[in-house]
Amino acid sequence: MARTKYWQYLVNEEGQPIEDAEIYLYKADDPTEGAYIYTSETGGTATTTTSVSATILTDADGYFDFFVGGPVDSYGYAMSQKFNLGWYSAGGEEGEITDINIIDVGQVISEVDETDTDTTKNKLTSNYLEKTTTDHVSYVLPDTDGPHNIQPVDETDTDNVKNKTVSNYLISTLFTLALSAAAPAPSGNVTYYQETINVEGFGSGVEWTEVVSGTGGYRALISHYLSNEWPLVQMWKYDTSQVIQPKKIRKIDQHRTAVFIDDDIKVNTIIVG
Repeated sequence: MARTKYWQYLVNEEGQPIEDAEIYLYKADDPTEGAYIYTSETGGTATTTTSVSATILTDADGYFDFFVGGPVDSYGYAMSQKFNLGWYSAGGEEGEITDINIIDVGQVISEVDETDTDTTKNKLTSNYLEKTTTDHVSYVLPDTDGPHNIQPVDETDTDNVKNKTVSNYLISTLFTLALSAAAPAPSGNVTYYQETINVEGFGSGVEWTEVVSGTGGYRALISHYLSNEWPLVQMWKYDTSQVIQPKKIRKIDQHRTAVFIDDDIKVNTIIVG
């Protein structure tokens, strides 16, 4: 429940009920400001006890009650809010109680829902939930019992389970190696052919020709004369030495091979027969 009920029997020094006494409620930290109350547990309109229409009167037994909204009510108060309660009767009897705690913690505390994004500060958590959260935040590799089964990288293993994290250093090293990977000329008795393919319109040597049909891209015809219909083809960018994968390789005959790529860039090519 969002509202807390406050009730009391008002009696004089002889213990006799004070009937028809007017009740007023103020915020303890601002005694000039009337506090908002409700006359029912649900529904109704919040108003202050300083308003004529909201006057609370004790009955023949000196009894009175009202409801005060908690943190989730539009006119509610924080659990730490204290109040001053005063009264005045037609017979001249008056009094005041100061620094009253009215908001019932049990009425405004809600159960934690891990699936909700509610930001209202009216929840309590268990030690277990808090410990789990703290352990998660404090988790550091290579603790193999950590959350999500995250494991440290083992460069000597060939495990393909996707549950590893890597350092910036390792990724930087791999990236540097990839950028600098240039195919060296084969040695020994291997027969090969090297060719530089220039951008379209270069004017000399082998150059790319735009493919205007199908999937598009660029095509180059390499005459290698290796007497091999299916030679090994490797290509890398001319300016960065980064190895690239041809889009397609097509056999023309045992002495010529057509290669296809997406972009019109200058590349070095080695064909091993």
